[in-house]
Amino acid sequence: MGSLLIKATLKKIKKYHQKFRHIKRLYKSVKKFNSLVEGVDALDQAGRSFGLERLENKEKVIEALTIIRADLIAALKLEKIFR
Repeated sequence: MGSLLIKATLKKIKKYHQKFRHIKRLYKSVKKFNSLVEGVDALDQAGRSFGLERLENKEKVIEALTIIRADLIAALKLEKIFR
């Protein structure tokens, strides 16, 4: 009896793991993006505090981050629609 309960529970866990696999990937992507933004911000602040221009292509970096952010938002919206 206990063995059947364990098998059923493991089957449910596996089902939910498959179901939320995409959300976990998106979450990891968002975390990586946030870390990247924090790193760019820290580099920019360090450069300003020393009076240096640390980011040579600051506009291009911001443009790239904006595009990545838009892609992540679109992916999250799509995931919400599919659920």
